[in-house]
Amino acid sequence: MFRKNSQAITVRPNQSTTYTASRDVQLPPGDADHVVVSADSSQALTNKTIDSDLNTITNIVNADIKAGAGIAFSKLANVLAGNVLVGNGSGVLSSVALTGDISNDSSGVTSINAGVIVNADVNANAGINATKIATGLVNNTQFNKVATAGSDATGEFVTTDNSQTLTGKTISGASNTLSSIPNSATTATAANTASAIVARDASGNFSAGTITAALSGNATTATTASNVSGTVAIANGGTGQTSQTAAFDALAPTTTKGDLVAHNGTDNVRVAVGANGQVLVADSTAPAGVTWSDGGAGGSGELNAVQNPSAASATIGWSVGISHTVTRLTSGSPLDPLVDTAFQFSASASASESSTSGCYYPISDVSDGLLNKKLKVEFYCQVPSSDAWRLSVYQSTTRLNLSTDSSSVTTLPAGFVGKFTAYFDTSSSAAYSVNFTKTSHSGANNLIVTNVIVGPGIQPQGAVVGPWTAFTPAWSSSLIASGAGSSNVGFYRRLGDSMEVSFGGNTGASGSVSGLVYLNMPTGFTIDTTKLTDSAGKSSQLGKAVFGRTAATAKEQQVSVRARDSSSINFTYDDSTSTNYNPTGGTALGANDYWRGSFVVPIAEWAGSGTVNVVQNDVEYAYNTSTSTSTDTTSFGYGPDGASVQAFAPAATASIQKRVRFQTPIQATDAIRLEFLTTNNCWLPVSEAGANYMGLYDGTTQRYVGAIAYPVNSTDVDVYFYSGAFWQAADSTVRTWTEHLAAYPKWRVRKVSGGQAVGFGRASEETSGLVSREYTETYSTTFSDNGTGPGTSSSVSIVLQRVGSFVTAYIPAFSLTTGSGTPNIITAGTAMPAWARPASNQRVWGGQVYANNVTLDETPQWVVPTTGILSLRRDAGGSSFGASLPNTGLEVATTLTWYAP
Repeated sequence: MFRKNSQAITVRPNQSTTYTASRDVQLPPGDADHVVVSADSSQALTNKTIDSDLNTITNIVNADIKAGAGIAFSKLANVLAGNVLVGNGSGVLSSVALTGDISNDSSGVTSINAGVIVNADVNANAGINATKIATGLVNNTQFNKVATAGSDATGEFVTTDNSQTLTGKTISGASNTLSSIPNSATTATAANTASAIVARDASGNFSAGTITAALSGNATTATTASNVSGTVAIANGGTGQTSQTAAFDALAPTTTKGDLVAHNGTDNVRVAVGANGQVLVADSTAPAGVTWSDGGAGGSGELNAVQNPSAASATIGWSVGISHTVTRLTSGSPLDPLVDTAFQFSASASASESSTSGCYYPISDVSDGLLNKKLKVEFYCQVPSSDAWRLSVYQSTTRLNLSTDSSSVTTLPAGFVGKFTAYFDTSSSAAYSVNFTKTSHSGANNLIVTNVIVGPGIQPQGAVVGPWTAFTPAWSSSLIASGAGSSNVGFYRRLGDSMEVSFGGNTGASGSVSGLVYLNMPTGFTIDTTKLTDSAGKSSQLGKAVFGRTAATAKEQQVSVRARDSSSINFTYDDSTSTNYNPTGGTALGANDYWRGSFVVPIAEWAGSGTVNVVQNDVEYAYNTSTSTSTDTTSFGYGPDGASVQAFAPAATASIQKRVRFQTPIQATDAIRLEFLTTNNCWLPVSEAGANYMGLYDGTTQRYVGAIAYPVNSTDVDVYFYSGAFWQAADSTVRTWTEHLAAYPKWRVRKVSGGQAVGFGRASEETSGLVSREYTETYSTTFSDNGTGPGTSSSVSIVLQRVGSFVTAYIPAFSLTTGSGTPNIITAGTAMPAWARPASNQRVWGGQVYANNVTLDETPQWVVPTTGILSLRRDAGGSSFGASLPNTGLEVATTLTWYAP
């Protein structure tokens, strides 16, 4: 124990140490003054060696290490390769691996990790040279352009391989190649959308408006080329021209004036111009389908179901049956030179008619508008004079009735040249055929036909024509029809807005006519006096009438028919006074005297309603061009001008015959009228009711000359001109036509083809429509008188024709052989066909009778009984024809008309 500073210092063993042996502590350790080192006191040790193996040295600070210690790295603790010594927050070094932006290896090489340097890591004033960026290929000048390319401070640099969205950038296609751009990355659409890129739809198509570009390829659906500019070569689908005419010329195959372009089924080709006068016709055998022909196409200017009517297209469409052939003629047509081509129908033998007989044209599909209608078949033909050719129209295998049929067949008139027309009715069936069949054969007698038409015809307007209606004329009280054999008959029919009236009768055994005579209009009808030049009737001649006597000193008075007032008709003398007819004294009519006449008068009830649509009404005029005063049957003329009346002077019982020939056949539907031209340029028809004369008053006496037209065959009509004294007892001089030349300078014969109503049935006096001619027939009979030794005639051919409810008979002149006795009746030996017979016995006046070569002054009376046996009487009183052994007969042909409902 030591003491210092009054303090005890004790030296003792370490209390916490367990000693296992004797321990020797030497003090001091050397020959010098020493200070004992304590465990926890702060002391400076000098000249001490502290073995770190034996001691744990702690709390050594930088100041404890000698500046020149030069401690070798090998004396330090080992660290991991590449690790560095890093002081922690307490200042203690530790071996750590570098992390973050840089890294190093065991050799001490460091590197900056990829992608760790950001803009903030670069000093604002770094001034990095552009060659230090990337590959160094961009210099500072080029790099500076990047800085001025835009002002988007937040944008990104575009790299070559990164997926980036560019905004507000313009990429020039001229200096860049753009590829693999998907539609979804664009505004592309197949619709016609403004400012959008075009995209094709699923079919490869797109819509567009105006495309302004250099077109390469095809623009098959372009609707306008208004924006195409420049010249497009033919090889590129253009014309190689810039003007319309030049462009057409560049494409057209034509080379010569008059050339045409036609399609041959594949291409448009040149059809070389034909010769002068030729016409272009369809021809399926020609390369271009058309060819030039010397004949016309035969167009009719109307609807036609026959597509090859005139052999313009060879014989296309026509077929033939057994033994028949059809060929094409280029000359000899019935319409030459207007239509040069025609069909020639030939046959090596006759054939029976059927739907496939002869030469026929099948019509497989008639237009719906023509079904259940009346159609016509019309053609121009040249019929051989020998053998028989028939016309038929078939619906399937059923032959249809034709308007020209006689006994259910239509035989073309032998030797006829001209137009032939027939009508037939269609049904709901659309299949028909037109047949020309040779039914008798003796040699090569060919039928030539052209301009064949099957259709409705041209449909002009025409007047309503009603059927004849019977009525009993109501006369003034001074006219009395009574006694045995008396008659008083009348008929009227509608003609447009007018009425046609025909009347006749006789006084009978005890009747008489004396005083003023006038006739009342049929009940229910009023005269339209506004259409007359004088309502009193003095200046409005409506027709003609005759009042005749049968006494020995008989005189027949011709008078004019005029309007008395709005409800009645009166009669005036045909002289300069035109006073009213007033038979008194010696001119009064007594027993068995007669009257007849006809007139047309406007009717107030029918005003403004007299027109309907009718089918084609063909009117044809014919006359004889001979200027001789003798008979002529060979000089034919045509047209409405007519022929001049000559100074005919036949003998008292003879006539002058002038024959006319129509260019088309006289058919059952035709009406024949003989007409004379008056001095006021009005054509007047000669009456068919028996008044077949033209009157003339010379201030002293009345005279007449007669004329009548009589059909002799299917094309010819004979006109007979005859002369006579009007009052034979007062003036026995036979008057000639010389006295008539001034009053009636011209004559002609008119043929009118009957029209059919369109949409109308048969007309009545109150119903619009037209009458139709239902029958025509020629029948033969002989005539004989009732004398004790009867005179007889040879066979007489009478033509009967029915119009509505009226029958007209054309009776030629005939003579009876000399008989004996005093006959007063000439009777037919054969009855008329049943269809022509009246419902009750009728009396008709017409013609002129002679006996013993003397012309009788009376107009004879014909009796038309229900039995159909015609008889001819000298007069209504039954007077005899004359002395014993008379040579009697009908001097001239006559026309009779009677009512046969």
